[in-house]
Amino acid sequence: MSRAFVKESDGEAPDDGLPEKQESGRPNYVTEQGLADLKRQLDDAAAERKRLSTAKDELGSKAPLARLARDIRYLQRRIADAILVDTAATGDDVTLGATVTIDDGQQRRTFTIVGEDQADPARGLISWTSPLGNALMGAKRGASVVWQRPMGDVTITIVDVGSRG
Repeated sequence: MSRAFVKESDGEAPDDGLPEKQESGRPNYVTEQGLADLKRQLDDAAAERKRLSTAKDELGSKAPLARLARDIRYLQRRIADAILVDTAATGDDVTLGATVTIDDGQQRRTFTIVGEDQADPARGLISWTSPLGNALMGAKRGASVVWQRPMGDVTITIVDVGSRG
């Protein structure tokens, strides 16, 4: 068979040779900021794809186009599946969007509980599905909970619960 009749992948279809980005299978709870971040990432990826598409003749633009197409599909799925959570009033319960101060007996630390896509532990943003987030979700101010960690379990006390922003 002649190669003239074989369609080469243009990076737009899921058969572009790249594995799809995996999702956890859990509900995609997001804060308002988390949803805005996903939309911004989608806009940025679409703009980059457009930029690279106009420069298709550049050597090596096929692989980045394929990665961008995969990323765009992932972001579109995450946005379509997003469940926006009202973070205005968290009360004393730890919920998505709550800023939680904990004490592990040695130090106090503050984290904000966010959706999976928004998590950034270095910035104090902890996913509700992480071991720490899982230990904190649903607990109340003043409660002690067990944070199950690979290095060993730690009992932590919830010192304060507030809403973000």
